[in-house]
Amino acid sequence: MLFLCNMKKYLFILVLSLFSVSFVQAERFLPASTTVSSYRPEGELRVWTFIVRDSVLGQLRSQVVSSNENNDGIIVFNETLDLDYSKLGSELTMHITGDVRVSNNGAFVGNELELLINGQAEKQKLKRDDEALKGYITRGGERNNQHMELREGIFAVDNNFVDQFEMFFAMHDLRVGDTLQDSILVPQNMTIVPFSAVVREFTYKTFYNRVGDSVFVIDMIAPQQMQMLFTASKRLAKVIDERQKMNIYLDEVRVEKIKPIQPAFTLTKFISFLPNYAFYICLGLLSALFFVGSGFKWGTSWVGLGLGAILFVPVIFLQIPMQNQLFLEMYMPKISSGSSPYVWGLLMVLPAAVFQEGLKFASLYIPARNKMLHGSRLIAFGAMVGAGLGIIEGCYLDGIAGNNALISWALLERSFMIAFHATSGAILGSAISKNMSIALKTLGGTILVHLLLRYLPLFVQQTQATPQLMYLMLAIVVLIFLSISLLIMKRDRAS
Repeated sequence: MLFLCNMKKYLFILVLSLFSVSFVQAERFLPASTTVSSYRPEGELRVWTFIVRDSVLGQLRSQVVSSNENNDGIIVFNETLDLDYSKLGSELTMHITGDVRVSNNGAFVGNELELLINGQAEKQKLKRDDEALKGYITRGGERNNQHMELREGIFAVDNNFVDQFEMFFAMHDLRVGDTLQDSILVPQNMTIVPFSAVVREFTYKTFYNRVGDSVFVIDMIAPQQMQMLFTASKRLAKVIDERQKMNIYLDEVRVEKIKPIQPAFTLTKFISFLPNYAFYICLGLLSALFFVGSGFKWGTSWVGLGLGAILFVPVIFLQIPMQNQLFLEMYMPKISSGSSPYVWGLLMVLPAAVFQEGLKFASLYIPARNKMLHGSRLIAFGAMVGAGLGIIEGCYLDGIAGNNALISWALLERSFMIAFHATSGAILGSAISKNMSIALKTLGGTILVHLLLRYLPLFVQQTQATPQLMYLMLAIVVLIFLSISLLIMKRDRAS
């Protein structure tokens, strides 16, 4: 009876902790960046992939190659846009490359581009001089000189150069419910057009391949109707163009830093994430408490927590590169050729389920085989191994997403995954204490549950479910798995 009371109490605390973050989704505000270089450091490369009806049309590569190099406050972006519409039955192809220059407040200063449209080579070279924009554009190979009066501080956005939309949003305050209205320059056409966008909501969205974040959902009305998903870390994560049935993704896999090398993780960034890390640690220990109980006083339990944290190292260097390779070399080509994303999506999440459950199993089997741990001590050890692995995974995902918001859907997801890891480690420890046949069957079961949790975001990606429904399902699966594991171990104690 005491066990059931404690179990209900811990379960209530865990559920309350996990769901409390989802009920504090108040109005969110994101202040404008003071300078362009504060959100796009020198040397950084960002890559967006254009997809229409599962066909990859091409990419935009945007790299900061110079930041205030001559103390003139000018930021130089090297841009390369490649799009090929032949997969959609169109003959349109375009290759645009060159430099775009902006002031450190984001205002357009000039460009120097080479354009190859359907095999026709053109050039554009523009430079702001006092109150006017001067230069030339070629049409059919003929040079046309340009001169346009231009107000101070105007932003510029060319068609398909989504990094320039990203800059506009980064350099303006964003508040849910606000409407952004301005006029912008379209350099390729040398025209000034109205700009209008509504910041509709701040919520969690999945982009692709289980990658997601809390974002500002921005409905752009002019110069064209599109939906923008903009993160609090000043990244345009996804653009949805319903008119063309096009999705444009920020391909995080390809984002890289080149010289000068920027520190991947600074002390300031680490300090800003400390509240998240503390929350994950508390959540991990609370999840393990179901199975550890008074076993927190055993030194082996804390060794298990440290071992679980160390186990995430091979995840970073083996599992994640494997998934990235599968995504680029198998998933994307198959989807582009018309294959089902639901079938090939399994291939993307399978390595995580097998690899991580295999690591937990091996870390428990070895001490059990050598008669170092058994029974309740092995269960406690397993729960702490799983908690350690889940805690570090949550910290790692926060780091690469650049999201340190303590109240977000991403944090809710990672919290449930920590609870799953702790439960998985405990039930594996219980099974290994019995015999190898039961242990292997249990391993298969934990892999299947893990696979299901990683697979759920695919339905959001394919717009078959809302993020809220997906997180509700994830919570239900984890809580059912936790409850069944507790009942199995209670039955084992009784027998």
